[in-house]
Amino acid sequence: MTIRRSALAFIGRASVRAGTALLLLASAPTSASDDHQPPAAPQAVEEPLSTEAPPASKITIVRAHLRGELGHRWVRDIEVWKRDAGRPAVAAQGDFVAYDRVADHGRRALFLGRTDGDLERCLTCDLYEFNDRDVLSPIWHPSGEMIVVLAQALPTSRRHDALELAGPQRGLHTELWAVDPQGRDAWRLTRARDLGGAVLDPRFSFEGDRLAWTERVRSGTGGRWGDWQLAWADFEVRRGLPKLDDIERADPTPWPGWLAVSSFTPDDGGVFLTGLHRDGRGTSVLRYDFESAAHVVIGEIGVDNAHLQPVPRADRQVWASDGVRDAERDGSHRVGAQDLWLRSTSGARLERLTFFSDPASDAGPARAKDGVRIGGTAWAPDGLSLFVHLVWREAGAAAEAIYRLRLDPALVGDAE
Repeated sequence: MTIRRSALAFIGRASVRAGTALLLLASAPTSASDDHQPPAAPQAVEEPLSTEAPPASKITIVRAHLRGELGHRWVRDIEVWKRDAGRPAVAAQGDFVAYDRVADHGRRALFLGRTDGDLERCLTCDLYEFNDRDVLSPIWHPSGEMIVVLAQALPTSRRHDALELAGPQRGLHTELWAVDPQGRDAWRLTRARDLGGAVLDPRFSFEGDRLAWTERVRSGTGGRWGDWQLAWADFEVRRGLPKLDDIERADPTPWPGWLAVSSFTPDDGGVFLTGLHRDGRGTSVLRYDFESAAHVVIGEIGVDNAHLQPVPRADRQVWASDGVRDAERDGSHRVGAQDLWLRSTSGARLERLTFFSDPASDAGPARAKDGVRIGGTAWAPDGLSLFVHLVWREAGAAAEAIYRLRLDPALVGDAE
């Protein structure tokens, strides 16, 4: 396991002079005041750094039902929040959701909507920096003053559909860019061509002083998508200009393969990652600790595990998985289909949160005959709403939507 260190000041500012000025809506988010305090991070619970998940004999899998229907005791309501929309990110102030979707000009762009579903406004449609790029995977800075995205430069003939973008393809030929929430300015943050031409899924620390992502360092090893490394840097906004400083890089696992950051840990001392399984079959959820440079595999209940995030104000985590352990299969499993699971921080208790991919459930898309894939999740800061990006195959084509789960307040206060 190696760690590489370099320094990178802000690479460049692209001052936007769009041909058509955007109408700034009165309800758009404004800059935070000087006395703004970052939102409270999820409760930090000490978890021993080991290299394995708890043995199957010590894991309790809870099969919960709600009023006789397939569902979870904490799920009060499930609704389609936005059709034909991609990966969501909720502002720490809880009022706006950023997401990507295909715009009228035919490329994916960054959109902004209110959490109540009203208002939809494109932030990048008129920015010439993104005329030949698809904008993907937004993440808010905790202050609400900046959104960081992936900008993918691919010719039209090689662009990916929603199902492909749920995998590592969304990171190919990409760079990190920052966009202000009014859609007036954009700044390029990385030059990934020098490191394999691919970056994936930026994520901010809960304090907002760090940004983490992954980047491809070589192809030919690590399977189809090559070998990736973790990168993190100090993030500052000075006089309205975003800046990356003191970049560090590490190989979080002894085996090669692709990686994507899901979230920082509650204490900001490390990150949760999705990565290629050590045997090259499927994906695992990992935790990497910055200080000790140690990793732990913490989520393997099926073949494809991804998107682990802490539950705000609770000592639990949620992540996506394609099923339960082989010994627990009950006939409802569909190969490649995923649902959301809850995990206690100790790993000793697992609970299935959703049944989108269960044939007996009507919670998910009606025409998703082969189940759904989960492209990403985003918590509202109060921990009572979870926005979920679902992708599926419908009539031979890829389809997608953002669903919203409203959860019982008992989830936040419930003990393990």
